[in-house]
Amino acid sequence: MNAILSSRKAAELLGVHPQTVLRWVREGLLPGKLQGPRRRVRVHRSDVLALRASWTVQPVLDFKKAAGGDTD
Repeated sequence: MNAILSSRKAAELLGVHPQTVLRWVREGLLPGKLQGPRRRVRVHRSDVLALRASWTVQPVLDFKKAAGGDTD
């Protein structure tokens, strides 16, 4: 089941402020909807988890080579 989350719950999963979630929805980075008279953000949990998974950072094992420096 793909739960619907508020901006607050989505922010908790992403480790950001709820206003950041609102901005990402408005900018199209995170699929979501503004619902109701108060225009509350609603997003699918799967979209939140997919965004979080896309943040995976690959480790840099050779800092000099990654920085374009001398490898000696």
